[in-house]
Amino acid sequence: MQSSGSEAQEVTPPDVVIAGAPSVAIPSTSDASSTNAGGSPATPGGTAKAKSQYYYWHGHEKDRAAVGDVAPKAAPTLLKCDATAPDARAPPRRVGITTYSWCNNDKTVSVYVDVPGVQADRTTVDFAVRRLTVTVRPPPPPPGDGAAAAAPEVHQVLDMWLSKDIKPDQSSFRVKPGTQIVIKLVKEKDTMTWIDLSALAPKAED
Repeated sequence: MQSSGSEAQEVTPPDVVIAGAPSVAIPSTSDASSTNAGGSPATPGGTAKAKSQYYYWHGHEKDRAAVGDVAPKAAPTLLKCDATAPDARAPPRRVGITTYSWCNNDKTVSVYVDVPGVQADRTTVDFAVRRLTVTVRPPPPPPGDGAAAAAPEVHQVLDMWLSKDIKPDQSSFRVKPGTQIVIKLVKEKDTMTWIDLSALAPKAED
């Protein structure tokens, strides 16, 4: 470099071209200072910025995607639908159990309820002083069976009023898997013989 007294010449940077973009030259510093972003003369004070190729290309994603410069935004995709959610299933359907027998003992009454396919973890028995309620739910549907999971469950129910009082906290039941429920009702008065197992529901008080 020579340190002569002659005035230094201004060097203009070469044009820059971005791959896949239209060939637009970046204005030089002197050009940018004289024009604003819209191509009109800059306002006094030099606050306007020239719109260069960089700013244009990075502000137009759709144009960039059209020429393969960026990947388009992916649309949301449903990955999984849980058909077993509680709000997706219809209310259960109740079917009455009609096959049962019973036997009077000295201090207890035994009730035998026949339910093919019954399982202990799908069976509930509720005892009240004058009421017995048995509910048997079906096995859960196999995994991946959305139609069966969304269909209403069929609950087999035996709901009866008893002819005499029992002790609910001492009564119990057990399940013979796949065949039968054996219920033991503990009598409130162990000296009383039961002639009937069930009775009509009591009338509601006025």
